[in-house]
Amino acid sequence: MDWSRAKNILIVSFLILDLFLGAQYIQMIQTQSKIIHEDQINRRQIEQLLEQVHVKANMDLLERKMVPEQLGVYKAVVSDLEKPWKKEEQGSYIQTFSPRLSFENEQDLERILKQQIPFFSDFRYDKALSSKQRRVYVQIVDQVPLFNGKVEVNLKNNQIESIRVLHFTQLERLSVVSLANVHTALYRLITNWEFNQHATIRNANIAYRSKVYNSVDNEHILIPYWYFESGKDYLFIQANRRGQNEEVEKMPIINPNSKGTNET
Repeated sequence: MDWSRAKNILIVSFLILDLFLGAQYIQMIQTQSKIIHEDQINRRQIEQLLEQVHVKANMDLLERKMVPEQLGVYKAVVSDLEKPWKKEEQGSYIQTFSPRLSFENEQDLERILKQQIPFFSDFRYDKALSSKQRRVYVQIVDQVPLFNGKVEVNLKNNQIESIRVLHFTQLERLSVVSLANVHTALYRLITNWEFNQHATIRNANIAYRSKVYNSVDNEHILIPYWYFESGKDYLFIQANRRGQNEEVEKMPIINPNSKGTNET
C-alpha cells in the first residue's frame, strides 16, 4: 500500500470535514442571531419598515390579536364520504340536491348539516366567508381554524342546492412549535414579499394549513401559519418562531358571494 498517498487522502479528508463543520457552526450562529434579532423587533421598527416600502397597516388592530404561545404540528388524512357524495379532484366531496333541501332558519340549517355530515361538530360558522347565498363553516384544530378544512353550503332562498366538504381526520401530533409574535411575523412578511405601491395590510390571524405529505396514502401535514389580508390576497408565512421557512405564499381571497372551492 502507498502509505504516503493514503496519508495525503486522510489529511484532505480531515480538512474537508473541518471546513464542513466550520460552515455548519457559522450557519447555526447566523440562525441563532437571526432568531434573537427577529424576537427583538418592536412596533417602531415595524412602522419604519412599512414606511420604507410604502405599505400601511393598522398596528393597533394587529397587536390586539390573541395568539397562543405554542401549537402542534399534525399528520392527518382527508375524511372519506360514501355515496351520494362525489369526490372531487382536489380531495373534497360534494353533494347536489334535487329537489333542494328546505330549511326554516340557521338553526334548522345546522340541524340538516349534522344529518348530512357525520363530523359536522368539528366545524364552526365563519361569518366573514359567508353570504346570503353561501354559508361557510371552518374546521377547528386546537381552537384554531384549519384554513383548508371547510363546509361550503350553496343556497337559493331558504333551500340547499349543494354542500361541499373537506375534512381532516386521524390527527397525529408530530411536534409542538413556539409561535412567532405579530411583530416577528410582520418583519418576515415585509422583508420577504414585494408589495404593490401603497398597499394596505388590513388584518392578520393564525390558522393551520394542510400540505400534502404522502399523496399515495392521502396524508397531509397541518402546519400553523400567520396569514395577512392585503389587497385581494391572503399572504401566508409559517408561524414557527424559529422561522426555518420564511417563504411567503399568496392565495386569492374568495368573494363570499361567489361559489368558491377549497384549497388543498
